[in-house]
Amino acid sequence: MEELYFGTGGLVRAYSDSLQKAIEQAKKIKKCMGEEIEIEIEYADFEKIKYYCEKNQINIKNEKYTENIVCNLEISEGQIDRILEDLKSKGINIKKYKKLSKKFITKTY
Repeated sequence: MEELYFGTGGLVRAYSDSLQKAIEQAKKIKKCMGEEIEIEIEYADFEKIKYYCEKNQINIKNEKYTENIVCNLEISEGQIDRILEDLKSKGINIKKYKKLSKKFITKTY
């Protein structure tokens, strides 16, 4: 097996290329003030909720499967009324909802 030796210039280029690739593949995140809410929906609406959340950068923190599905969502501060109206206009029946807490949330770009 042949051994390779890099000079200073070769090492700098190798590390620079690796770092550039890592930066290009990294996800950008933004921290902002938000709210965690809990919504209760029917099973039939769950795929619609997942699609809506993915398209609107809303994090589904967890789901509980009972008679209906209860989801905790992390949303931008002050957006709850707009989101509930938007979901209603898309035919998604929100059976119940409540605000849980204000907190910093992470948005991935």
